[in-house]
Amino acid sequence: MKRKVFLISMVFLIIVISISCSKNDNLSTFDSIKKNVNAYVQYCKENKDIFQTKEVGFNDISSEGGIINGYYFDNQQKYIKVGIFGEMGKKLYYIYFVNELLTYFVITDIQYDKPIYEEDFKVLEEDTNEYVIIKGKMFKYEIKLEPLDGVAEYEYKLLIEGFKEALKDSC
Repeated sequence: MKRKVFLISMVFLIIVISISCSKNDNLSTFDSIKKNVNAYVQYCKENKDIFQTKEVGFNDISSEGGIINGYYFDNQQKYIKVGIFGEMGKKLYYIYFVNELLTYFVITDIQYDKPIYEEDFKVLEEDTNEYVIIKGKMFKYEIKLEPLDGVAEYEYKLLIEGFKEALKDSC
């Protein structure tokens, strides 16, 4: 009888461990993270029209101002889109809150060949950098998932929190 209870307990323990490991497996490889990120970004694009939005404008950030848009569903923040505009370019930030363990963060820096108020200005350069925050730690979003140095990680996380706070304060 003791042996049966022990075997049943062991089987149960193995099942619980394998289930918990498979849940964490969703964030263990670049491919699994990419699959989660891509699915979530697609979900946000497809459902953008049903999300509630908050918008905060701020003119003192640059020569042409800026705007923060927050997208929510059932009072849960889904993603944030930020644009900071200048006469010679703009900086765009996208922050996707994939789940409680994973955030996808994109920065796009666009430079123009001349000021936007001149005719026929063109995009001179567009540089995009992608990052993920996995279980609180920030990584460059590449196959190798290189962790960011402490200063860059701190600055980016502070920036994200600032955007979140600006939206929260807008209510």
